[in-house]
Amino acid sequence: FSSACVSMMEQDICSVTGMYANIADDYYISPEVIGKGHYGVVREYIHRASQQSMAVKSIDKSKISRFDHLQREIFLLANINHRG
Repeated sequence: FSSACVSMMEQDICSVTGMYANIADDYYISPEVIGKGHYGVVREYIHRASQQSMAVKSIDKSKISRFDHLQREIFLLANINHRG
């Protein structure tokens, strides 16, 4: 997923978020792309434990020239609620 993530004590800690980074452990990731944005694609993810379905954007960091832009994109996505 990310070259910005490093292996530490058998866990992948992401240098951008500081959190455990292997999302596939907790979510089923649909291979079908349901949307596209400037920085990446949107797919349906299903939380394995709760079976809750959600749309999640995967960001291609090679398309982001500045680290602060990546952090801003993550902040915006983390603080948005599309439930209608």
